[in-house]
Amino acid sequence: MNSSFESLIEQYPLPIAEQLRHWAARYASRIAVVDAKGSLTYSALDAQVDELAAGLSSLGLRSGEHVIVQLPNDNAFVTLLFALLRLGVIPVLAMPSQRALDIDALIELAQPVAYVIHGENHAELARQMAHKHACLRHVLVAGETVSDDFTPLFSLHGERQAWPQPDVSATRVVVALRRHNRHAQTHPAPTCRL
Repeated sequence: MNSSFESLIEQYPLPIAEQLRHWAARYASRIAVVDAKGSLTYSALDAQVDELAAGLSSLGLRSGEHVIVQLPNDNAFVTLLFALLRLGVIPVLAMPSQRALDIDALIELAQPVAYVIHGENHAELARQMAHKHACLRHVLVAGETVSDDFTPLFSLHGERQAWPQPDVSATRVVVALRRHNRHAQTHPAPTCRL
């Protein structure tokens, strides 16, 4: 094992969702994340993560289930990622540029229960996927809600609570990357580890 990797593990021994709680206690008023809309302190991020995790739990998301997350790198993405990990839900990360062929293949592989989009740019794609795939029980929108069929992500609220410890060995982050082959004549396949 690489010594720099070992030192990183020693420095951050907790699962990432619990590490955030540790950082919130240690660096409460320091800035944790920044995007074009503003910033969040570690304490505020931890509180928002708990609130969103409670809302996602009340929606029926459970440890071990998959959720496709197709969001830009912003505060909403960070908050959602930590909330899913806190619940033990496995985030399947898709790039905002991925479209129907990639997302369809990803849904076939991961069988997610929810699909999180940013807003209008992905609304039609989300409708198509929800219609085609029975596993998708929810389409959540982190930005402006574009349809009554979709749930605004940050309308989900709940009380902060002690979360059961998920089996972190089974909780992984899955990143979908489109394989690029200029000679391929067939649909691009996502590269995915489940």
